[in-house]
Amino acid sequence: MKIDFIINSLDAGGAERVLSLVADELANREHQIRVITLNNELADAYVFDNNVERIRLQINRVRNHSLNNGYNLYRFYKERSNRPDVAVAFISETAFLATIAVKLLRSIPLVVSEHTNFGNGSWFRKNIIRKRIYKWVDRVLVLTHFDKNLYQKNNIATEVMYNPCSFAKNQNTTTREKVLLGVGNLNKYHIKGYDNLIRTAAPVLRNHQDWKIRLIGKKDAASQEVLVDLAKKMSIEKQIELYGFSSEVAKLMREAEVFVLSSRTEGLPMVLLEALSQGTACIAFDCRTGPSEIIENGKNGILVPDQDMDAMQNAIERMITDDDLRHKYQVLAPNSIAKFELEKVTDHWERVLNQVIEK
Repeated sequence: MKIDFIINSLDAGGAERVLSLVADELANREHQIRVITLNNELADAYVFDNNVERIRLQINRVRNHSLNNGYNLYRFYKERSNRPDVAVAFISETAFLATIAVKLLRSIPLVVSEHTNFGNGSWFRKNIIRKRIYKWVDRVLVLTHFDKNLYQKNNIATEVMYNPCSFAKNQNTTTREKVLLGVGNLNKYHIKGYDNLIRTAAPVLRNHQDWKIRLIGKKDAASQEVLVDLAKKMSIEKQIELYGFSSEVAKLMREAEVFVLSSRTEGLPMVLLEALSQGTACIAFDCRTGPSEIIENGKNGILVPDQDMDAMQNAIERMITDDDLRHKYQVLAPNSIAKFELEKVTDHWERVLNQVIEK
């Protein structure tokens, strides 16, 4: 198959990471893969195999940024020799532009890959793109069954497509630090729930001085100040570490006893998959959406009712004080996410793209 992946940019992010993994794997299976970006002001955060062709379409012919991107894509595909067997647009705004550009030509099947939950985003994204524009798309891929049901109520052809976990499984549960680990953009601390994590964990940590919170993710001075001030207010300033961005997330997960997903909202949290793959005992809020697709409460981790602070505090207390429980989850975690392995997810991508082309 000749497959184009279209995205605004390849800045560091979850959707961009998924695109890079799937594109490389499909290219390794001898499909012809092109990755097209519309906005190239940002450097690529991901490097592709040599078999993947990179195309940058930014040509400023129209002043309006979005109109310019849509025009460039239409102009590119207007040349018949540039048309693929199928195009895949990542993220709502790019999908909006791709839908208009591709459907004007009436000759390219289009798949959209969504990476946030149905209710997340602006009014335009929720009510125009997802409920109306997507009716013109051949298939919308979503991250959870919860979202699939919402799209199908709007008569949109939808299928669940999981994010792949790229980390190799780690079965070693021995040498770990007494750390509650959080991974995600610290500048989005409200969405990631780091403020609530500090508040709920603080009473437990004050009684267990040998434990600490370690947060990994991009940060600026303002976000660091907010989180440090909150830790001081909760009297755990000596038990919190803000690492900033790291390229060694897998290693940091292997070193931590417990991973906590404290988010207020998610799509399908890759960091939770990655923590499980590294044998880290996991606790997660059952937020919209994703954690309940990954954690089976009491089987491979603890799933806490959404934003129930007392229940989260109790879960953290149990994980810290019950060594046997923590070890049980660490042993079971890596093998509990087989359906998210890259090979299986890519098999699913191939099936869906073939179905759309043959439609």
